[in-house]
Amino acid sequence: MKRQLPKYVRQIGNVSDKVKIYIEDYVDTFFNHLCENAEQEMMGAFLIGEIVHEDESDYIYVYGAVKI
Repeated sequence: MKRQLPKYVRQIGNVSDKVKIYIEDYVDTFFNHLCENAEQEMMGAFLIGEIVHEDESDYIYVYGAVKI
Protein backbone atom coordinates (compact mmCIF):
# COMPACT_ATOMS: atom_id res chain seq x y z
CA MET A 1 0.00 0.00 0.00
CA LYS A 2 1.44 3.38 -1.00
CA ARG A 3 1.81 6.09 1.60
CA GLN A 4 -0.64 8.99 1.31
CA LEU A 5 1.25 12.29 1.13
CA PRO A 6 0.05 15.09 3.41
CA LYS A 7 -1.84 17.92 1.71
CA TYR A 8 0.89 20.53 2.20
CA VAL A 9 4.16 18.84 1.26
CA ARG A 10 6.97 19.71 -1.11
CA GLN A 11 9.62 17.60 -2.75
CA ILE A 12 13.18 18.81 -2.29
CA GLY A 13 16.45 17.75 -3.85
CA ASN A 14 17.06 16.30 -7.30
CA VAL A 15 13.75 14.93 -8.58
CA SER A 16 15.37 12.48 -11.01
CA ASP A 17 17.22 10.42 -8.35
CA LYS A 18 15.99 7.14 -6.89
CA VAL A 19 15.81 8.84 -3.49
CA LYS A 20 12.88 11.24 -3.13
CA ILE A 21 12.75 13.64 -0.18
CA TYR A 22 9.40 15.09 0.90
CA ILE A 23 9.15 17.75 3.60
CA GLU A 24 5.94 19.01 5.13
CA ASP A 25 5.32 22.71 4.56
CA TYR A 26 5.27 23.69 8.23
CA VAL A 27 8.74 22.11 8.69
CA ASP A 28 10.04 24.26 5.82
CA THR A 29 8.45 27.31 7.47
CA PHE A 30 10.16 26.35 10.75
CA PHE A 31 13.53 26.17 8.93
CA ASN A 32 12.97 29.63 7.43
CA HIS A 33 12.29 30.99 10.93
CA LEU A 34 15.50 29.38 12.22
CA CYS A 35 17.50 30.91 9.36
CA GLU A 36 16.22 34.40 10.24
CA ASN A 37 17.87 34.06 13.67
CA ALA A 38 21.00 32.22 12.47
CA GLU A 39 23.16 35.36 12.52
CA GLN A 40 22.37 35.94 16.19
CA GLU A 41 23.07 32.43 17.53
CA MET A 42 24.43 29.08 16.40
CA MET A 43 21.72 26.43 16.05
CA GLY A 44 20.75 23.20 14.38
CA ALA A 45 17.71 20.97 14.01
CA PHE A 46 16.96 17.30 14.53
CA LEU A 47 14.74 15.97 11.74
CA ILE A 48 11.85 13.62 12.46
CA GLY A 49 10.46 11.37 9.77
CA GLU A 50 10.73 8.01 8.13
CA ILE A 51 12.33 6.21 5.19
CA VAL A 52 10.12 4.01 3.01
CA HIS A 53 11.49 1.55 0.41
CA GLU A 54 8.96 1.19 -2.41
CA ASP A 55 9.06 0.46 -6.16
CA GLU A 56 12.88 0.17 -6.21
CA SER A 57 13.15 3.70 -4.78
CA ASP A 58 13.65 5.21 -1.35
CA TYR A 59 11.29 7.88 -0.07
CA ILE A 60 12.27 10.10 2.87
CA TYR A 61 9.36 11.82 4.60
CA VAL A 62 10.24 14.66 7.00
CA TYR A 63 7.26 15.56 9.14
CA GLY A 64 8.89 17.33 12.07
CA ALA A 65 11.99 19.12 13.36
CA VAL A 66 13.30 20.00 16.80
CA LYS A 67 15.65 22.95 17.36
CA ILE A 68 18.90 21.99 19.09
